[in-house]
Amino acid sequence: YHMKEDGWVKVESTDVSDLLHQYREANQ
Repeated sequence: YHMKEDGWVKVESTDVSDLLHQYREANQ
């Protein structure tokens, strides 16, 4: 799952770990 402005949405991608990394980077 990936955090969006409208809440949690399922990410249809194999790069979930990369998306999570980007999410954490954006919230530092």
